[in-house]
Amino acid sequence: MLINDIKTFVSFIPTAQRFNPDEELSDMDTLKPFLEESETKIINEIIGSDLFDAIIASTNTTIQDALKRIVAINAYYLCIPFVDLISTPNGFAVVSSTNNIAPASKERVERLLDWVKLRLSESTDALIILLLSGTDNMFREEWKKSVHFERYTNCLFITAGDLRRFGRSNASRNTLDELYPLLISYQGDMSNTVSFEYMKELIENRRSDKLTKYDEDVFYKLQVVLGLYSKEKVNQGKELLGTIVNQMIADKDNYTTFMTSQAYKIKTSENYVNQKTDQTFMFNP
Repeated sequence: MLINDIKTFVSFIPTAQRFNPDEELSDMDTLKPFLEESETKIINEIIGSDLFDAIIASTNTTIQDALKRIVAINAYYLCIPFVDLISTPNGFAVVSSTNNIAPASKERVERLLDWVKLRLSESTDALIILLLSGTDNMFREEWKKSVHFERYTNCLFITAGDLRRFGRSNASRNTLDELYPLLISYQGDMSNTVSFEYMKELIENRRSDKLTKYDEDVFYKLQVVLGLYSKEKVNQGKELLGTIVNQMIADKDNYTTFMTSQAYKIKTSENYVNQKTDQTFMFNP
């Protein structure tokens, strides 16, 4: 396992207080099943076994700690009744620092669960950013071997932080997961205007941390558009898309993929009529 002792677990979950409700078992014996379940969940749902094994074998403590943090937080979420709470004949109770037992309200349990889910969301974001940082990143290459790589990196919003900055102020990864199909649909609609070829190139260059300064400007504006779409302000989003297209046309040398795309050919064809109802409409061309 990635986490093999209580000291490591508590370093990531200080509030766990190292309480063990079963006197016949050690703290680690109690936590082990939940740590194993947590590792399996992260491998099967986020990073895949190749990347997990590469991180374990690595000497990169930064990325190891990022993964350990997710494993610990997720395990804690799974075993909260065995760590912070105990079961009594009258319901759950909280164990204080002096080992005195006090009643635990339903609201307190829910607040604890919400806090852990928020920490898990933030920690997952942090790991994803690390995995995609730098042009020469062996961990990204290992992640590409997993079916999960495409799912986690093919949207303009790859973190809950992105979603918060561009549309949903209280978003977590649960929010991002819930909206994912809709965001991909919106992104496809946007590609009709900026071209599928250029959108694909932007996504791939973001994955490889190779966006040029010109690409970064367009990428940021497309995130704004996606945020507008997600807030059901599609008309404003389409107007900004038109502005983006005009920007690229005015600077052709730095947007060659768009200039050679099918979308651009359609826009500049003799038979094309620029209409607001058209998917390829250019605002104020």
